[in-house]
Order: sequence, then structure tokens, then C-alpha cells
Amino acid sequence: MTSSDDPAGDRPAAAPTGRITSSTTDGVATLVIDNVGKHNAVTGPMWDQLGAVLDELRERDDLRLLVVRGAGGVFSSGADLNEVLAATQGREAATRFCTRVATALLSLVRFPSPTLAVLERHVAGGGAEIALACDLRVARDDVTFQIPMARLGVVPDHVTARRLAQVAGPATARSVLLLGRSFDAQECLRRGLVEDVLPPETVDEHLARTAQTFRSLSTYSVTRTKALMLGHEAWDQKGLVDEMVASFLHGDVAANARAFLRQRAARRAPTS
Repeated sequence: MTSSDDPAGDRPAAAPTGRITSSTTDGVATLVIDNVGKHNAVTGPMWDQLGAVLDELRERDDLRLLVVRGAGGVFSSGADLNEVLAATQGREAATRFCTRVATALLSLVRFPSPTLAVLERHVAGGGAEIALACDLRVARDDVTFQIPMARLGVVPDHVTARRLAQVAGPATARSVLLLGRSFDAQECLRRGLVEDVLPPETVDEHLARTAQTFRSLSTYSVTRTKALMLGHEAWDQKGLVDEMVASFLHGDVAANARAFLRQRAARRAPTS
């Protein structure tokens, strides 16, 4: 959920920017995280848009694959720190923020068609959570992957904690969530976080081949097999964010978010 944006400092947040868009061609839907001016940071309204776009796409019966990627050659740097800070102001604000994140992630986990995240350059916090909610992941060879929740003081939602352990195993989940470890592309491949590492110039070609593979497979078999695997997991929304909400009210998140914002403002301040 957490990571970066490019906030201007410790002051009230500006009007949210960014959007989630989608397009569909020949049975392949491409969902784009688009907030380029802020390294595709995911704002609160964008989490809502993510769920809404997925709801629209799940009604289509011609989809073979859903591809998730970021605009401008960057996947996503995570959540907007100003919004994170605002969510520490009380239980209602924390619950609203945490619930909209977990709801969108769970909607992606439950999407009926196969999902593939294309990881490029920065994949942090909420961006990494979106990637983990997909079935498959490929990475450009310049990617960095990190979920720095422990640095900020956030306890993850159950969707992220479980998906990370399922995808890469408990040891890697502990390295990522308890130590805030950052992995490069080859380390992501070694630990099973991604299926392949690609030079930037081959990403689109790889996507075209993957799409063609899914077009050649039985849609009935693929979607029913995915549903079967998900059916063995108790993805109940009850309790998904209880610990996450409590962490927002603890005090560490507010203090650390303010400190990060001040540090960024200082780095951006003009020097004489």
C-alpha cells in the first residue's frame, strides 16, 4: 500500500491526480496506471477506479488476458504520501483508505481471466501490491521491487501478505515485509516474484507472444482452473484490513510520513 509519490512537503494534499484506463484489442484488455507526473503513484480515487474498471471488464465474455502496466515506462511508485498522512487522522479516515486499497486488490485477485503485470522501473508499495494481485508477472531488466511498509509503520492488508507468501514463499515475504528489502530484476526472478526478465525493447514482443498463447488455449479450461485454485482459498473480506487500520492509528505512520515529506521538501528546496 505504501511507498512514494512526489509530494511537495508536509502540507495539505492537492486535488488528486491520475487515472486508471483500459482498452481491449483481440481479446486482450490492457489496464494502465496513469499518473506519470508522480511516477504513477496510486491516489485514493485511482484505487476506486481500478475496482470499477475491473467490474466493467469482468462482464466481457471475449477476454483471454488482462495486462496491467504503468504509463510512461514506469509501473507504480506506490501510494500518495499526503493521502497516507491524511488517513492517520482518525479511525474513519484510516478505515476508508485501507478498505478502498484492499477492495481493489481483492477485485484483481478474483478477476476471472488470467492477469499479467508488466513491471517496469519502479515497483514499490501499492504498485507492488497490484503486481502481486495478478496471476503472472514479467519484469523489465531495470526494475526495482520493494514494499517499504516497515519503514513507514504500516501493517499490510491480508491480501498483500498472503499473495506475497504464495507467490515467492514465506522467507521472501519476511525479507520484503519485515526488512523492507529491495530486489532488482534478477533477484525477483531468482525468488519467483516474476516469470521472466526482459530487455526493454523486447517487452511488447513478449506480450504479443503471451497474448497469442492465451488465444490458442481453451478459455473455459483456463478460467475454470483459475476459479478452482482461488476456490481453495478463503478470500473473505471480513478482517482484511483490521491490523492495517490499527497501524494507521498507532502514531508511527503519521510521524514517519511527516518525516519523509520534510526530507523530500528539503531535497527540492533551491540552494543559494
